[in-house]
Amino acid sequence: MKKYLFAISLTLMFGGMMLIGLGQIAEACKTTYYVNLWATGAGAVLGAVGLIASLVIALVNIKKKGE
Repeated sequence: MKKYLFAISLTLMFGGMMLIGLGQIAEACKTTYYVNLWATGAGAVLGAVGLIASLVIALVNIKKKGE
């Protein structure tokens, strides 16, 4: 499981980016405001979680190699 954490975090990050894109498409198609708001907000949260997780995992791996 440990070796898959980085891949999972990157998947979260790119999934968040896709949700942000879907929110922007929803806005361009003039759908309801809440579709755009929820898709963009959820994408931003997922992207941030994935980005932070991947940075933490990378820093931990760098620290382990330095020891």
